[in-house]
Amino acid sequence: IVSVVECCIAILQYIGMIEKDNRFSIGTFGNNAGLISFLCLSFPLGIVRNKKMKLSMSLLLIFAKILTVIVILLCESRVGVLCLLAACILLSIKTLNFKKIVYILVFIIAAAISMAKFTKQESSKGRLFILQQSIEMICEKPITGWGINGFAHNYMSKQATFFMKHPKDKACQYADNLHHPLNEYIIIAVDYGIPCFCLLMI
Repeated sequence: IVSVVECCIAILQYIGMIEKDNRFSIGTFGNNAGLISFLCLSFPLGIVRNKKMKLSMSLLLIFAKILTVIVILLCESRVGVLCLLAACILLSIKTLNFKKIVYILVFIIAAAISMAKFTKQESSKGRLFILQQSIEMICEKPITGWGINGFAHNYMSKQATFFMKHPKDKACQYADNLHHPLNEYIIIAVDYGIPCFCLLMI
C-alpha cells in the first residue's frame, strides 16, 4: 500500500499535477535514491505468495508492481533497473546452485556494463572520473586515510590540481562541487584507510 502511494505521488509530480519539493527528484524522500531504494526493497514483497491469493488481491499486486517499474523507469535509475532484473531472476528460480549464481552474476555485470556504456554516458564518465581521483586519494594515504570527512575536505583541491595539470582533459565537462564520491565503500576507504575498509567487509 505504501509503495503504491509513493508511486502515485511520484507519477503525479512527474506529470506536474503535484508540486515537487525540488526539481531534481520525485516522491517524498527528498531524493530519487531514497525512493528507488524503497521501491526496489518493496518489489519482491507479496510475489512469492501470489499463487495463494484471491484474484482481486493478485490484480492489486500486479498493479503495484507495474507502478513500481514505471516509477523506476521515470527516474532513469540504472541501479534500480538492475535491482529489478536481479529480483525478477531470483524470484523466477526455485532453487539456487553455484552454477546458477555464476550465470546470474555474469548477466547482471554484463547488463551493468552495457547500461554504463550506452545510457547516461555523461553521468557514467563523471562517476568514473570521481572514482579515479578517489583511488588516487586512497593510494596517497592507504593506511590512515584522510580522517573524518577527509573526502569532503580534500577532494576539491585534488580535482583542482588535476585540472591544473591537465587543462584540456574532457573530464572538465563533468566536474562538479562534490562532498561525497557517490559510493559508500569508496568514502570509507578514503576517510579511514584500507584496514578500516577490510574490517567493514569482514
